[in-house]
Amino acid sequence: MTDAPMTAVLISGLLGALVTPFLVRRGLGQLTWSRPLPRWHSLLCAATGFGLGSAAVGLTASRENLALLPALIVWSLALTAIAWCDSIARRIPTPLVRHATVAVFVLLTAGAVVANSWGTWGAGLGGALLMAGALMAAWRYAGAGRGDVRLAALGGLGLGFASAVGLIAGLLAWAVVTLLQSIRAVARGGSLKTEIALAPGLAIGLFVAALPSW
Repeated sequence: MTDAPMTAVLISGLLGALVTPFLVRRGLGQLTWSRPLPRWHSLLCAATGFGLGSAAVGLTASRENLALLPALIVWSLALTAIAWCDSIARRIPTPLVRHATVAVFVLLTAGAVVANSWGTWGAGLGGALLMAGALMAAWRYAGAGRGDVRLAALGGLGLGFASAVGLIAGLLAWAVVTLLQSIRAVARGGSLKTEIALAPGLAIGLFVAALPSW
């Protein structure tokens, strides 16, 4: 990795560390969550934001033109913040999801124009439609929330960066996280019908799918 990408990694990571806790607080505010966010929670949000902001640079530098980097950064940080909101409040902030979806789509389109990478753009759009359709079926028949459908559309925009192996790995990661959440719910006195936060598992699965090493 050259000096320029290394600098971009650090800048993107620091940006993620600053922006992610802000987005989490904003999302919780949209959910009228009145409890203050503990310091340790803010530190965890900042740490995940740093990691994923840095990873976005590695993702684009390894396979794509850096013109697509802004879309990947916003995508990564928005998914992270929304997953934190769902894990804390058991709800997904609709305004944050909508604003992030528009921002990612616009930035992805602009990056595709600059980099002439319409394959990534088309795969991202197709991924958004596919993910939203799958979660809509889950909402209709399996008890998923409407917020999960909106989040799936946002998450699917990043699937233009995923390989076939990455998609399989991401699906497995999503299944493992969801299984662990279900086991935890049962261990705490719930049942297999107990509602769990789907956003963390969905976000982790999407991140794994988009890893540059596949």
